[in-house]
Amino acid sequence: MDKIFICTACPKGCPIRLMSSESNVSGYTITGHLCRRGESFVLAEMTDPIRILTTTLPVDNSGIERLPVRSDKGIPKTKLLDCMKELKQIRISKPVYIGQIIVENILMTGANIIASRSLSDKTIEEKNG
Repeated sequence: MDKIFICTACPKGCPIRLMSSESNVSGYTITGHLCRRGESFVLAEMTDPIRILTTTLPVDNSGIERLPVRSDKGIPKTKLLDCMKELKQIRISKPVYIGQIIVENILMTGANIIASRSLSDKTIEEKNG
């Protein structure tokens, strides 16, 4: 096995190579990382890759049609589509405050879906005004 990952653990974006290695106790060798987080990143990508989920949700009675939301921590990649199906059923009503939990512990992942912006009762007037 010889695979290259682009690390997202820090802003450097190191190309990290994972190679099979019979001489290594773990059975593989990781090279190319410039910080310690790179090795942890590759190990996590191999065993249980996670991603921050970002999307928008429809808003009722507002000058803003959609509210940006995100998960407050990583969600396993295998559950992202199921989370999106769950979120598709939700509509937002004002007021909403940045950081407010919209869905708690979505699909038992331990991640909350939170608002990425605030919507006050004045949102319609601000947009039209």
